[in-house]
Amino acid sequence: MKLVTFKAPDGTDHPGVVDGDEVVTVEGVGTMRELFARGPDLEAAHEASGPRYRMSDVKLLPPIGPLRDLKLKMPTAPVEKLFMESFDRSTKALSKKIDEEMNGDLHLEDKNYDVGVVTPAGAYRLDDNVQAYWLGMLAQKNFATVTPSIRRELLNYYSDLNAPIATKKDNTKWRLLVAELQELKTTPVGAVAGAGAP
Repeated sequence: MKLVTFKAPDGTDHPGVVDGDEVVTVEGVGTMRELFARGPDLEAAHEASGPRYRMSDVKLLPPIGPLRDLKLKMPTAPVEKLFMESFDRSTKALSKKIDEEMNGDLHLEDKNYDVGVVTPAGAYRLDDNVQAYWLGMLAQKNFATVTPSIRRELLNYYSDLNAPIATKKDNTKWRLLVAELQELKTTPVGAVAGAGAP
């Protein structure tokens, strides 16, 4: 038995049961949610005997949930123009960065591209999560692959452990992070990968 929510030719919405190339209205219930609320046996659906419609005469709708009332609206001409201008700007900026890389002149800003600025520890939960993950992955390799610039980046990020860093919400993860930071701090400079690098 295949259950559907459909819009009848008169514009009304109904739960129904597909029967071949037709859909049969389940009478006595207004929505699919109401049908399921009556119990798992779906007796009303098994006994569906309401009006029948050819599938080609009805419009199938999302059966349950937030998509049920979602109506996609096409952007207006001014909104579409803004999008295309934004797309063109992004394409030109990317092309410029590719040219810079090809010429050996590429310099990327050290900022959080989700929010458009540099975010200190505790300012942006996702950044906190990424930094903690990165530190953890490096610790698993005993910091053997850490360059001086990576080391500097992590130690700068975690320079204020009193900041409201998201990792603090999990005591176990926070204690592990603090231990990993301490291990990074005490790793001899000569043991850090690429010690001669900037």
